[in-house]
Amino acid sequence: DVLVFDESEVLRHYERISDNGTNRYTLAAKRSSFTPNAVDYVYLVANSTDDAASFSAIDDLADLKAKINSSPNLIFTGLNGEGDPQTFLMDAVAYQGATEPATAGTVKLNDGVLQNNTELKAVLRRAAAKIFVTVNKGTDVTFATDAADIAKAEYFMRNHPYTTPVIAGVSYIPSLASTARGSLSEHFKWSASSINVTAYAYAHDWKNESVREK
Repeated sequence: DVLVFDESEVLRHYERISDNGTNRYTLAAKRSSFTPNAVDYVYLVANSTDDAASFSAIDDLADLKAKINSSPNLIFTGLNGEGDPQTFLMDAVAYQGATEPATAGTVKLNDGVLQNNTELKAVLRRAAAKIFVTVNKGTDVTFATDAADIAKAEYFMRNHPYTTPVIAGVSYIPSLASTARGSLSEHFKWSASSINVTAYAYAHDWKNESVREK
């Protein structure tokens, strides 16, 4: 999703583009549709769970900052079950020139010279954190070894943060929920000596908040 906001942060253009495998895209908007020598902010959001209609309803940058991405099955990313995500949410602010600025800023989409091309660069960031949980066999902990019993094993995450703003840098307290139950897979491995769970979560602060406190 590509959103162009003018200097007063009002939305001027929106379009959704599809991956073409080249990392180089041409917008449908013409350079002439932008005011000559005006500056704009160009935001990119990749892999959002929201449809294009919800993005096209955005009026200004404040709306974009308030937009929340919801991924209830985030912990199952990469698996092949129905509804399992295959990608992570990412975002960027486009820039001009050879070097990405330390602070995101505006770009000039129409420099007033008709024959010039406008080329922007963007670095998409903010993949989810990968979480590993391992429970090892011990004196007081043993695991089933019968294949039929192991096949019935399931797991879920309690108080999983499954929402996040579509753009980074926004102060936000995520919604928490218990996830759907997962079965044996690349994310859930069971052996006689250990149980291993792999999960994913977007940014969240668990400081001084155990699961029992929630």
